[in-house]
Amino acid sequence: MGTTFTNLQVREHSIDEIEKVLPHCIVRNLSDGWTTIVSEHFQVGDISKVGRKLSKAINKSVLSIEFFDDDVLRMTIFRDGKALTSHVNKNSYNIPSKMGNHKAFLEELEFDLSESRNFKEVLKCEDVGKKIELLQHFLGVALWIDDRMLLDGVESEFHYERNVNLVKEYISEQRKKKHIKNQTKANVIMELEGALINGLGNNKILIGIPPYRKLSYEKEMIYTILPNGTLDPFMDVTSFQYDNGLSSLTATDEYITFYCSIRKKYYVFDYDGKLISETPMNATLTYPISYTFNDGSFLTVNDELKKTIKYGPRLEVKWELPFYACSPCVYNQSLYFWRIDEDNRIELIKSNYSGQIEVKVKLDFDTNKHMNFRCLFGSRGMVYLFCSMYVHQRSFTKIICFTDKLEKIKETDLEDNFSSLLIDNTNHKIFLHVLDKELIVIDALSLQIISRRDWDDYDLTMMTVDSLGRLLVLVGNSRIFLLDSQLNLISHHRLKGEVRMYTFINESGNLCLMTGTGEPNEMGWTFGKMKIRVYEITEF
Repeated sequence: MGTTFTNLQVREHSIDEIEKVLPHCIVRNLSDGWTTIVSEHFQVGDISKVGRKLSKAINKSVLSIEFFDDDVLRMTIFRDGKALTSHVNKNSYNIPSKMGNHKAFLEELEFDLSESRNFKEVLKCEDVGKKIELLQHFLGVALWIDDRMLLDGVESEFHYERNVNLVKEYISEQRKKKHIKNQTKANVIMELEGALINGLGNNKILIGIPPYRKLSYEKEMIYTILPNGTLDPFMDVTSFQYDNGLSSLTATDEYITFYCSIRKKYYVFDYDGKLISETPMNATLTYPISYTFNDGSFLTVNDELKKTIKYGPRLEVKWELPFYACSPCVYNQSLYFWRIDEDNRIELIKSNYSGQIEVKVKLDFDTNKHMNFRCLFGSRGMVYLFCSMYVHQRSFTKIICFTDKLEKIKETDLEDNFSSLLIDNTNHKIFLHVLDKELIVIDALSLQIISRRDWDDYDLTMMTVDSLGRLLVLVGNSRIFLLDSQLNLISHHRLKGEVRMYTFINESGNLCLMTGTGEPNEMGWTFGKMKIRVYEITEF
């Protein structure tokens, strides 16, 4: 579950009067011209009752803020006990979005209607984190706040002043992006009823066929992604009763494997749907599975035993590595782990598929200072280790390039911490995203920065690099941007539905991706018709 909070905001008003109406709340004047109300009793979905009550008792409009799971923002204006207007962003919970009456927001919050243009652009922002930031600058008040944040922090940290210039800068940048002349088209090459459940590997995806009742679909089918990019039914797995939180379904080159913790069994099927083996679990087997091999064997990390264990298709123990490791990186018939040694240092370890350790290397990192590790694998057998660190109040990323024998080739530091990485081995480029700040391109051979571009959208995801070395970026749920290796914008498209993280290159060399609409959210709610669309990105 992501960040969730609620609060109420009133243009500056008597704290005593509000406390009489809401005696168990924390009421503060944190920003000029505003009174903020928070409480441990405020809940998403119920705050409207409090907003109605307060607006009926005082001669002021009340703004309620509800933020749920880093995804849903609802803002409502209450006056005299009634809701006048409400804004809900586009979200993955399929809660219907609505813009709201921007004039009502401005008038009730005592702003001039001449500011309508800027406020409307803020409401249109699809990145919910960025939207809250812009609203705070526009309104001049802290909205990202609740009782826990206030009690754990310092009140001065929640003091905001209006800064409309930052809002205007954002609007200007968005217009530049919109005015680029697209060099590509996004064509729908297939539509079908259903919901994307999971990617299984080996060009297989699991799709739920509606209707969706009692937390299950009428049917669950594995589909194959064909060379042209369309989907073809492969196997009906409705009887599996797949649960993403309690089971693992994987497609290898030869088998479909199904690990079911409810039934406490591990199943292996061939591609004709024939059951090859059905094995009860043993006591040491833990979920989740870290990696599944082509023969149906798999790796899992046992937290209690602090071991990485490889099990065969019939759950026989193949080997154990006597140290605790995070989920391993798998590349070119080798496994890469890291562990904390007895000196509290990081050790990078490479083993083969038989569990034999081939090489170890100790890194001069204090584990108290590292924040995040990632491995990328390049051409010529090179291994890249990225480590985000925070030392002496300085955030930076250390990048080390090794040979396949883990001999160090190059090392460099990059200011700030990375949030995601991609590598283009054809063109020897590494793409790096610094959260809320910028995109960076690094030459994979020299580790020198080639290009960088400011990009401060909160909800940005680097999805893939296409066959022409272009970076595909997703912003929000449905906007995609295509950039060249110099980070120049080539195209942008708004797709129907929410983009899913299943991308592939078809037989024509074109990038394909999928979107979904009407899918059930975590609460089991569905809105509208379930539909999957497959898009192909082509040149004009």
